Amino acid sequence: MPIWGKMKSKLKSFNIKYVIPACVYFTILTVVSYFLGEVISEENRNLIPNFHMILLFLLFGFAFNAANKVFTNKKLSIASRVIIHYAICTAYLLIFMLSSPADISPSTSFTIFAVFTVIYFIIMGTILTVRSRINRRRNSKSEYKAIYDKTI
Repeated sequence: MPIWGKMKSKLKSFNIKYVIPACVYFTILTVVSYFLGEVISEENRNLIPNFHMILLFLLFGFAFNAANKVFTNKKLSIASRVIIHYAICTAYLLIFMLSSPADISPSTSFTIFAVFTVIYFIIMGTILTVRSRINRRRNSKSEYKAIYDKTI
């Protein structure tokens, strides 16, 4: 395979693993925020994302994809995967709040952080519960194979 073919293959793999999921997250977040901005703010157009916010949404897409890659890493324990995933998402929330053009009071920041944390752990708890039940069901259906020979 010529060098261009290898580069093309690696680029395609990179796009599938990193760029496409990030763009999907970006698109969903942008559409939802535009929708909410249009529905919530009739006279006040501050809730509709501007170019600065859209760039932050794109950065969020890549950060969230990186957090999801860490979460699916089987080499780490589930607790450390959840902690790292939460830390990446929380760090991005802080970046978003600090770079927001709106003047956010400390009480509003704390409320946003608290609501984010509650929603995060509700969603993560649901995901982990469903995964646990699926794995338990899969393990109960699999046939037991003895590892050790019982003949002595």
